[in-house]
Amino acid sequence: MVVFLLISLSPVIILGVINYGNAERQITSETVSKLNSLANIEEDATKVVLQNSLERLESFTTRLQLKIELDKFNTSQDTKSQEFINNLILQVKSQIPSIKDISVLNTEGTVVASTVKDEIGTDHANDEFFLRGTKSNDVSIFFKDTNSVASLYLVGPLVLNGKIVGVAAITSDLSSVYSITSAFSKSSATGESYLLLRDQNGDALVLTPLRFEPDSVLNTRIPKEELNRPATQALLGNEITMTDAIDYRGRTVLAVTRYIEGADLGLVVKIDREEATGPLENLKYLTIVSTALGGVAIISTSLYLGKSLSLPVRQLRDKVKEISKGNFDVVGAPIVSKWDDEVGELAIHFDEMRKNMKSMKENLQHLVQEKTKELQAANTRLESTNMSLQSLNKVLEEQKEQLHEADAIKEEFSAMVTHELRTPLVPVIGYTELLLDGTLGSLTEKQRETVKVINTSASSLLQLISDLLDARKLELGKMKLEKREASAKELVEHCVNAFKPLAQAKGIHLTTKVEQEQFNDRLMIISDAKRMRQVLDNLVNNAIKFSPANVGKIEVSVKKEDIRGGMLFAVKDNGTGIPKNKQHNIFQKFYQADTSTTRNAGGTGLGLAISKGIIEAHDGRIWFESEPGVGSTFFFSIPASLNSSVAITG
Repeated sequence: MVVFLLISLSPVIILGVINYGNAERQITSETVSKLNSLANIEEDATKVVLQNSLERLESFTTRLQLKIELDKFNTSQDTKSQEFINNLILQVKSQIPSIKDISVLNTEGTVVASTVKDEIGTDHANDEFFLRGTKSNDVSIFFKDTNSVASLYLVGPLVLNGKIVGVAAITSDLSSVYSITSAFSKSSATGESYLLLRDQNGDALVLTPLRFEPDSVLNTRIPKEELNRPATQALLGNEITMTDAIDYRGRTVLAVTRYIEGADLGLVVKIDREEATGPLENLKYLTIVSTALGGVAIISTSLYLGKSLSLPVRQLRDKVKEISKGNFDVVGAPIVSKWDDEVGELAIHFDEMRKNMKSMKENLQHLVQEKTKELQAANTRLESTNMSLQSLNKVLEEQKEQLHEADAIKEEFSAMVTHELRTPLVPVIGYTELLLDGTLGSLTEKQRETVKVINTSASSLLQLISDLLDARKLELGKMKLEKREASAKELVEHCVNAFKPLAQAKGIHLTTKVEQEQFNDRLMIISDAKRMRQVLDNLVNNAIKFSPANVGKIEVSVKKEDIRGGMLFAVKDNGTGIPKNKQHNIFQKFYQADTSTTRNAGGTGLGLAISKGIIEAHDGRIWFESEPGVGSTFFFSIPASLNSSVAITG
């Protein structure tokens, strides 16, 4: 009886085992396929992020003016160069939200400029990021900042004329990396993706947040000896599928691994095996119940019906065979028996079992299709993001090329002005002066007036060209200064003597005021005397233009500054003054506060801008005080010579 029972139950048991095994293999295969697809997507996305970071670093380290100013600072400790670098990195940081900090270090590892002011002057000579940055561009240095937040160093050498002049270090957050690995966890209960890097001991160190350990970033380690862990396999470069792996929680998971070359990073995409095979639980319980019901029916029938059940049993066996092949739609001929109630009931239960198994299979297929759609949608979003990044890179490259072209056009224009405009004016001015002084013969009064107009116009045009060239030189930082010790008193007196005829012609009283010194009458400065005369000439000329005729008063003075220790020059007039709403633009190129007066008196709007550039090139400063209707006073200070004694009022 027992043997008969076992033989009778065998088809049902086999059917359940076969279907369970087939379903498990199918679900495992489909889940692994999805994990592999997701791993490929995330691997490509991570490579794109790293490549974009490398291109961002290269666009920064190839800035020529940055390297020129850094080299200048390294050589002469020029504070203007340091200020230029600081302004540049602040501008770059404001354009890219993911950048937390930018620092520029000299070849000795000392921070020269930084968006974090407290960092300036810090020594990083022995830090890993500086040592790696002196060798090549590197975007794979991950670390925790002072707030224990994981960040990424983008470092690379600053090379000028084949020589390293410093190192650029950009600190970036990991939001773009986190957004890649966090997508999978939103679509499942236990699924997750995470990146790993190799620590100094060769162990795997978690780089992105783990789903079940939020504080895992750069904290959680997986020993390299644990070869059954997906993290270990990923860093070994083994891109494999693991169906019975053990994760960091000690749970059995389905996992796939990837290795990202160049950055030496590992990627793990995994899901708990229990969740992946969860739909099989219903099939397991249904198989157990069906087997139990079949066993009860067979036992009851074998006890009461004996051999008369052989036919329906054979029919039942045939249906089981079809179902075991996956044919859940099989119906066949009705089961025939003399005991219609019992056998008919068994047939009904069997058909219900078939329908339930068919429904379960359809549900599993529907679930697989839904998960596939979700992964495809995620893939589409990642591809869209990639296309957007590529489009942005293209726009940036075009803008970079346009800037290069603009610079080339400016250089070409400057060269043209020098050669084509300035050169012919020199002989024109020379010959008109020869005509005026009678060297080439006498002139009638009308001819003399005409030649004077030609001489004045040519001189004005030559001055305009010189101003344009000076403005361009200052803009490019190419104005050369020949600094020597010079007398401030002589500069002031030379300027006043040169403009006295013009002032007297307008009835303007032009005077000087020079403080006396205790030991001698010389106030000495270190400057380019020619450029300093150019500044004084611009200021005095403006004062004469805007001072009223016959009642105008202009005073040019110089004295020792008490606080800064430099020489303070001042040009004071009782002219029209500058309106309050125009004072903030007065040092801009081509700006003129009163265009009507300028049209009558002449001028280009470049004089004050050039003067400001010259003074700042001398490490000085220039400013003014003005009251509309009362007059203006323009000040500028220049460092004094070490040989200049302390001045006192005489």
